[in-house]
Amino acid sequence: HYWFWNNGIGRYLYALSLKGAETDTAAREVSARYSEDSAYYTDHYRPASDGSLLLYSREVEDWDLGTEDFPLRERYEYPDGEETLVYQEFTDYDDEGRTIREIRERVDGELLPVRLEELEVTDGSIRVIRTEEVPRPVAEPEETEDFLLP
Repeated sequence: HYWFWNNGIGRYLYALSLKGAETDTAAREVSARYSEDSAYYTDHYRPASDGSLLLYSREVEDWDLGTEDFPLRERYEYPDGEETLVYQEFTDYDDEGRTIREIRERVDGELLPVRLEELEVTDGSIRVIRTEEVPRPVAEPEETEDFLLP
């Protein structure tokens, strides 16, 4: 159970309850891990200006949305309380049987592929053997009409 101090009334107020939570005093955050069906969550909380705890980041590993061997991994942030997907990685096999991970990040408000990684998977360990940056898409110039001036 987490409580916060309220200077206005001079006492502690109940904030929330987290199961299996860990406190990182250096990062000034509390993290809690839990699962629902085939998805595993890690929520990160930080103190708000009023002393309460606010959810600022959530990491998700979803095995239903991934492949047989790899989960879909996502990270959400909560600016102004709105959930925003900021990171995503999906791992699959290409036509040549290679294990390829595509990483997407939020760039200029849009979730875009930024990197491809070729993985070597042996004896339960995963090692990146090649990384390729994905070039950012180039915006096409807007079409303009030519006007003839009198």
